[in-house]
Amino acid sequence: MAAAGAAGLIAVWLWLASRDASTMRLVYNVPIAAPFFGFLLERAIHARRPGPLLVDAAVVATALARVGLPVQGYSGHVLFLGFALVTARSVALRIASAAVLFEVLVIKLALWGDRVTVVGAAGLVTVAALLCRVAGPARRPISGARPPG
Repeated sequence: MAAAGAAGLIAVWLWLASRDASTMRLVYNVPIAAPFFGFLLERAIHARRPGPLLVDAAVVATALARVGLPVQGYSGHVLFLGFALVTARSVALRIASAAVLFEVLVIKLALWGDRVTVVGAAGLVTVAALLCRVAGPARRPISGARPPG
């Protein structure tokens, strides 16, 4: 976790040193690829029930909507990373999501002063996590398995 924090600080330092918009786009957009790939891989490996799977799809679609549509009020990065963090099964995905979320929060809060989209995304993460919980257990039972006891 310390290495992830250091990487985030180095990324911010690089941007501050260069003040180049293209460097900032790289520093902000490239790191999310690791938790995104991990999220997709984890969901592909572990079968999910339709309810939680629909919530997963809705969160990813809502986060990606910020890429091409003029949607405001929430951060797609914070939405996806927060959701991945609270619903991850693997420690590796949790660490990757937390590290990139830390970097995104440093950039948004310290450099850009953008509290509004962080709070909006945090609210959406809370709703999505609650919907997953209401939708039932994420795992499908193994067919033919007996209940414990």
